[in-house]
Amino acid sequence: MAKRNLYKLEFTSNTNKDCIQVIRTDNNYGVQGYVYKNGTIIKRYTPYAMPNYIIKECMSMFASE
Repeated sequence: MAKRNLYKLEFTSNTNKDCIQVIRTDNNYGVQGYVYKNGTIIKRYTPYAMPNYIIKECMSMFASE
């Protein structure tokens, strides 16, 4: 089940919007990784992996820009 409310997606820079920082908000897990406009995904080691639906949502944020 998708739990989108557990994740906060924000652009890392206001001027150059080519990277989205993915933050998991429950239990203070913090930054899960980064998704770049060119398709590069950098994942940090955390107890929970970054789900594919979050990556797809990041790509749709780039497309809507």
